[in-house]
Amino acid sequence: MTNLILTTPDILIDSIFSAEKIELSRAEISVWTKELLVHHYFPYDTCFYNGIECFTPWNHADSVIPDLISVWGSERKTLDDFFSNRQSQKALIHMKRAISLWISALFWLNGRPAGIQNWPKLVSELTLLPINAVERLSFVLERPALFHSYKQLTILFNELEKMFYKELAIKKRLS
Repeated sequence: MTNLILTTPDILIDSIFSAEKIELSRAEISVWTKELLVHHYFPYDTCFYNGIECFTPWNHADSVIPDLISVWGSERKTLDDFFSNRQSQKALIHMKRAISLWISALFWLNGRPAGIQNWPKLVSELTLLPINAVERLSFVLERPALFHSYKQLTILFNELEKMFYKELAIKKRLS
């Protein structure tokens, strides 16, 4: 099985997420695995925008978002340690990972692949999102190494998790 070397598409490039090349095997992108989220920013979305057939988590939000929340839990513990020891620069890489997880969860919950280029417009078009999400995410993206950004991201994750479980309960009740 051959590996693919993919370049980050423009729609996934922003002030804190730059273009990079990622190497993925066709086997690992054809199925859901939360480990990909630990090693790459937006791996499934990158494949999708590069025209590569892959698993589409935005079509399976009910089963993948709990895993995404689990990855966030691990990142959160690491971030807690860094920020409690005032090591904000060491926290930056983990904040970027956590931000990518939240953006993925937000878009996938809305049945769409993630996009961050011109993200205020993209986010404002979504139906399920926390109140003032654009303003709050702007703050986090502009200052990702700040403790207050971490706290805001934690609140955004909590709100998104509640929205996810509420939507899941509504779907189950209707079916």
